[in-house]
Amino acid sequence: MTQIRTQEKRSRPKATPTVATRQTARFLVVGTAIAETILHQPGGGERRGLGGVAATIALALAEADNEVTLITSIGQGPEGTRAKNLLGAAPLRTITRYSSGAAGFATINTRQGEQQQANGRWPKATGLGRLAEREIHRHEIIIADTNMTPGNLLQLLDHPGKLTMVNGTTTLGTARIPTRWNNRLGMLTVNRAEAQALMQRLNCYGEKEMMRRLRAESMLLTRDSSGWRFYDLEGNMLESPAAPVPENTDFIGCGDYAAAGAIHAVVHRLDLEATINRFIQRKLEANVVTPGSLGIECTDSRRRDTQP
Repeated sequence: MTQIRTQEKRSRPKATPTVATRQTARFLVVGTAIAETILHQPGGGERRGLGGVAATIALALAEADNEVTLITSIGQGPEGTRAKNLLGAAPLRTITRYSSGAAGFATINTRQGEQQQANGRWPKATGLGRLAEREIHRHEIIIADTNMTPGNLLQLLDHPGKLTMVNGTTTLGTARIPTRWNNRLGMLTVNRAEAQALMQRLNCYGEKEMMRRLRAESMLLTRDSSGWRFYDLEGNMLESPAAPVPENTDFIGCGDYAAAGAIHAVVHRLDLEATINRFIQRKLEANVVTPGSLGIECTDSRRRDTQP
C-alpha cells in the first residue's frame, strides 16, 4: 500500500529581508527527488547528496528563505532510504509518496566539472497530481519537473491565476504554460541538450521559435559552464557567462539552481542576472570536493530541523 507522509518545518525566527518583496512567496514544487553520487576526475573524490530536478530547485528556493513545499515520490531499497534521510535534513516542507517500486538514483562521472556520463535509475514520478491538488490553493507559484506522467503534468498546469514554471522537455505535450498572475511569467527552463531535442521534435531552428511553439511566456536556457540565456515575452534576450568552475568542483545541479534563481528574481522583483548568478555561485560553493575524499551525505548548505 502506498504511504503518504508529510514533514512540516518547525517554526523559526524570520530573517530580516534585505530587499522589498511583493509578499511572502509560497512555492509548490512537484517532481523527482533521488540520491546522487558525483565522481570527480581527474584527481578522484566524490560528492553525495540530494538530487533530482524538483528536489534541487526546491532546496535552492528554500535556501533563499522562501516558503517551499516539495511533493515527491520515493521508492524502496537503500537508495530510497538515502533519499528519505536527505529530504529529512532539508529545509523543506515535504509531502512524500512512498511507492512500491525501486527508488531512483544517479551516479554521475565528471571531468573538470562537466558531466561526462550518468548511470542510474530515473523512474517517472507517479501519483503526485492528487496530492498536489490538495496543496495548490496554499501556494502562488507552481513548479513542475517534467519527469512525471503527462496526465499529472497537465493537471498541475491547468490552474489559471497561478504562476508556473516547467523544467524539462516533455512540455511538448502541453497546450500552454498558463499564468494570468503576471503576463511575463509562464517560464520554461531547459538545458542545452533538452533545447536541441525539443527543436528537433518541433522541427524548428531557433530558440525563439521553440519558445513560441511551446507557448511559453519566458524561457531560461542553461548551457553548462558556458552560461545561460533568458528570453522574455517579446523575445528580448539577456545573456550571461557563467562563473568559472573552480578546481575540484562540479557543475552538477547548477542549471536547476539557475532556474530557481530566475523564478525567485521575478517573483521578488530582483535583478535577474545578478540573482541567477548568485544562485549558481551558491551551488558551486556547495559542490567543492576534497581530492580523494569518500564523500559526505549533505543537502548542499544550510539545514533546518523537520519533524514528521
